[in-house]
Amino acid sequence: MKSLFTTNGYSLVSPTAINANVEIQVTKTTYVEEGDWANVENAISSFIRDYCQKYGVTEVYYWSSPTGQLNFGILVATGGVVNLYYMTVQAR
Repeated sequence: MKSLFTTNGYSLVSPTAINANVEIQVTKTTYVEEGDWANVENAISSFIRDYCQKYGVTEVYYWSSPTGQLNFGILVATGGVVNLYYMTVQAR
């Protein structure tokens, strides 16, 4: 999954904490079997197009939740408000 970002020129950063005024989950997908990969790939491609490219970012943050979810997100400051746009992949 990470390589879909790096092959498109984005640096991946694994922060110890993310601080945003607003957190917006824009998509959630599941990857529990090989047949799910096409959906995951489409979700990541859409996230890159609709958020990374739209806001011109170069870094994508990623972190795991205790329940095994992998999250990818970007921080965007607009009018003094920092928004975290992120997507979640539920893995096995």
